[in-house]
Amino acid sequence: MKSLVTSLLILFSVSLFAFDGRVTIKYKTYNKVADNYEFLWKFSGSKCLLEMNRKTTEKSAPTYLIPDAVTGKLLMFAKDDAAKEKNYYALNIGDINGSVSGVSGQATGEKRTINGLDCEKYTFQNGTLTCEAWVAKSIAVNWTNIAPFFKTSLEIQGLASLNVSGFPVAATTKDERGLIINNYELTNYSAVKVDEAEVSIPAGYTLYSPKK
Repeated sequence: MKSLVTSLLILFSVSLFAFDGRVTIKYKTYNKVADNYEFLWKFSGSKCLLEMNRKTTEKSAPTYLIPDAVTGKLLMFAKDDAAKEKNYYALNIGDINGSVSGVSGQATGEKRTINGLDCEKYTFQNGTLTCEAWVAKSIAVNWTNIAPFFKTSLEIQGLASLNVSGFPVAATTKDERGLIINNYELTNYSAVKVDEAEVSIPAGYTLYSPKK
């Protein structure tokens, strides 16, 4: 057992992401009321963090997600200056709501340039949803180990199933009626090295424990 644990730690200690840097995307959902978000991905060695900012007229604290492939937990916290306590939450993979199953995908051979990045078009489907995604392989992210944390993302599940390293810099997902559910496009990226502290729980935050 000890040797197995050691082997797993060695496996996950190596870099999961050949890309080290930041990617910003503008994300929009189409429900009864359209919501606009700005997502900032940060990648550093074997770690990554997703910062989600909802773009509304009301002030809202950004939410941060850190998928931990070693422990199988999704770490979450918000930066709210008005909060009396600074807590983070640890959610087991099995407790993450929603999922897309039976995802298949393929490269179409189509190519285009988006914000200076050479991209290839992929299509993904699972019977009820379809997604067209433009993937930049120069942003070499391998999604295999963190795809279980993003169960509702058709493009992340699809890239993981194909074992394709790259970042979907633009994507549109539609339902069975052909109506758009969400779409997004990269607005900025940087390959400047990200410090490990930027993809970790900030100092001063403690794991949330319900009060008895």
